[in-house]
Amino acid sequence: MPDTMSKRTTIGFIIGIIAILLIVTTLILPWYGMHSVREDKDLDGDFNYYYESGYGVSVTGGIGYYGSSMSLYSGAFSTPALFGITTLLMVMALICTALFIAMVFLYEMEKIRSLKLAKILCILALIFCLLAPIIFAVALPGAMRADAEKRAEDSDQDYESPDHDDPTKSFFGYYKDVDEDEYEIETTEQSWGGDIGWFMAFVAFALICVSFFMTFPKTGTEVQPVKRYPVRSPEPQPQPEATPTYPQQQQYQQPQYPQQQQQYPPQRQY
Repeated sequence: MPDTMSKRTTIGFIIGIIAILLIVTTLILPWYGMHSVREDKDLDGDFNYYYESGYGVSVTGGIGYYGSSMSLYSGAFSTPALFGITTLLMVMALICTALFIAMVFLYEMEKIRSLKLAKILCILALIFCLLAPIIFAVALPGAMRADAEKRAEDSDQDYESPDHDDPTKSFFGYYKDVDEDEYEIETTEQSWGGDIGWFMAFVAFALICVSFFMTFPKTGTEVQPVKRYPVRSPEPQPQPEATPTYPQQQQYQQPQYPQQQQQYPPQRQY
């Protein structure tokens, strides 16, 4: 992690990496799941049969549905095509998010000068990551119905849509049927809908949003890397040059000579 990266950008960078890992995980975990329970009770209490089953299917695999004429088989097109489109959208979201994080890192390392392309990549990642689960949920019931009709046609049979809720009618659903006669009660429950991988795609979208707003706090602005310069001790200020001083010259004094005393000859006494 570069030392010039601000705290806010660092958080956005880490969240972006988590979003990348989450997108990879969504490609492995199941996006669609089904659960079925069948219970037979003998009215005399001598026999009780209970069977429960369920499975989930990832977008990189196939999908099958037990309990009706629908299944993924050789020749089906609509359901595998939808799974392929969903996988492609998530892979594009993964690539755009990875490039966005890489460009943020290079920008903080001062290897590139602008984050405009990184912003575009992040927006594309958001679009792909949001479209994938929405398209999957909207188109899957119709795709399963198309494959069921195709299978019935290949078998020279007429496809009959069930009169109750069914995976060909809704993405999320629940159905319960109770068949009772004078000997036993047969109860069948079925539920279907998005599985953990489908929900995690929305979580990945939310994380990319957080990473985007942490990296770009305001629209149209870019986070400038924090410049760190070494602390230098203040340079000593130049001292003014001292005016040279010279020893004070003594005033010239004219030498004084001792006055010569005029000598006179001794006077004679008379």
